[in-house]
Amino acid sequence: MGDYGIQNLKELMAFILTAGEESYEAAKNGIGFDDAGRFFTIAKTIPAAYNGIGDVPEEIMDLDEDEYKEICDFIKDDFDISEDDVEEVVELAFNNVINMVRLYSKIKDIRTKKDTVDG
Repeated sequence: MGDYGIQNLKELMAFILTAGEESYEAAKNGIGFDDAGRFFTIAKTIPAAYNGIGDVPEEIMDLDEDEYKEICDFIKDDFDISEDDVEEVVELAFNNVINMVRLYSKIKDIRTKKDTVDG
C-alpha cells in the first residue's frame, strides 16, 4: 500500500460517478421536480469529496497496483459497473478527478490572491 492511502481519491471519484449516474437517470425522461432526490444524492457526496481534495494529488502520485485494484473493485461494487467496462470508467473518472483538482487549485489560487489584495 502507498504511503498516502486512497480514501480522498475514492471520495472524489464517488462524487464524480454519483453525479454522472444520477444526472443520467434524471435526464432519461426529462429532468423534472421528481428528480430533486437525485440531486440531493449528489449533494450528499460533496463534503467528503472536497474535505480531502488537497490530498488527492499525493494519493494519485503514490498509487500502487493494489490500490488501483481497490479502486476498480470499489467502482464495480458501489456503482454496478461490469468487469468489461470498469477500466474505461476508472480512466474517465481519473481524468475527471485530475481536472477537478486542477480547477479547485486554480480557483483557490485566484481567491487567495484576491483575498490578499482585498484583505
